[in-house]
Amino acid sequence: MELVRVTATDTDLVDAYLDIVQAAEDADGPASRPLTRRRVTAELEFGWDGEPPRTFIGFADGVPVGAVSAYGSSHDNTGLAWLELQVHPDHRRRGHGTDLLRVAGAVCLANGRPLVVVEGWESAALRGFAEHTGFPVKQVTVIRDQPITRSEAERSRFEALRVQTESASADYDLLRLEGRTPDELVERLVAATETINDAPLDDLDYDAEVFSAARIRAYEEAQLAAGARFRRILAVHRATGEIAGHTVTATDSEQPRYAEQHDTSVLPAHRGHRIGLRLKTDMLCWLAEVEPALTVIRTENAESNGPMIAVNEQLGYRVAGRRLVVQRRL
Repeated sequence: MELVRVTATDTDLVDAYLDIVQAAEDADGPASRPLTRRRVTAELEFGWDGEPPRTFIGFADGVPVGAVSAYGSSHDNTGLAWLELQVHPDHRRRGHGTDLLRVAGAVCLANGRPLVVVEGWESAALRGFAEHTGFPVKQVTVIRDQPITRSEAERSRFEALRVQTESASADYDLLRLEGRTPDELVERLVAATETINDAPLDDLDYDAEVFSAARIRAYEEAQLAAGARFRRILAVHRATGEIAGHTVTATDSEQPRYAEQHDTSVLPAHRGHRIGLRLKTDMLCWLAEVEPALTVIRTENAESNGPMIAVNEQLGYRVAGRRLVVQRRL
């Protein structure tokens, strides 16, 4: 197995990477938005929040058979790498996945990241691969889709939820933001963003993430570079001005029928007022108004995250698939 680094400017390698990853996603996962060149090149340049992955194509006898991206943070978990690994369906069951993992693991070790996480769609094949390579399952996450129909029944349900949650959180105002967060609010957003660390990690060996205004800004810039129409709603405690919680979505400008739900979090001191449900309800109402082509929003939560799952199911999210997160120290 030979690994060849993929960069955003090498169009032939980007095309090969797109072909491998799209074919693998089509074979393994539920229906989702197709990859686009813009999203892939933005990911190669900016990653999720300003730290691009090291992405490679695996060649066997000169043929591109698989791809792997290694993500790592300089803010926290500096000894950990998160791998996304795919083998093209036409080249499976020939040991290429094991070879990719072996050579990618060597790259992780060389970069001082011996703790490795791999994630993929749940299947008997993935469980067998994880067992064969010595990677125990540490977490199961669930992918859910929220249909946006704009039907009278949907509008009535959202409006009823909005009234209920406004009553329970009467001491809070909602502030809608589109695009980059205003400079005067970014520092105040750090605490609400860090609250995502309260989400369950199950058996993962993973330290709390560390956020700053600069990291939040880098995340926003990365999403915008990928063509996202980026929206955030803040819950602001009226008496103190504290940002009590927030929710974030990204709508694909190239394929506007698709959106992703990113973080939703509420500071511990402000929980118990149905703020999370109010934030997500208001976001759904906003998107239904301003994104006429939108038909589905996708989210992902740990299977053990009962409170957020309860919110999502009350809104109308339904299970689309499950993913396994496996981890070991090399």
